[in-house]
Amino acid sequence: MSGPPSRENKLTLYADPGDQYGFGLRVVAATTGERQLPCARVLWTCPGGPADSAGVRVGDKVGLIYNSGLEIVH
Repeated sequence: MSGPPSRENKLTLYADPGDQYGFGLRVVAATTGERQLPCARVLWTCPGGPADSAGVRVGDKVGLIYNSGLEIVH
């Protein structure tokens, strides 16, 4: 028996113009879905860094990349 369908939560991280260190995460190329479409997934987060503090987890999908931020789906 399978459990309830998973829900996707989206969050957006925005870059602080004065911060030279970034979001505190590393992403890697991956695939997703039945059609194995290319995407990026979170490989690592810096403990206590901006991504970790926002709840980003290893394996989360990077949805969109903006000039000033990242959309993360988890």
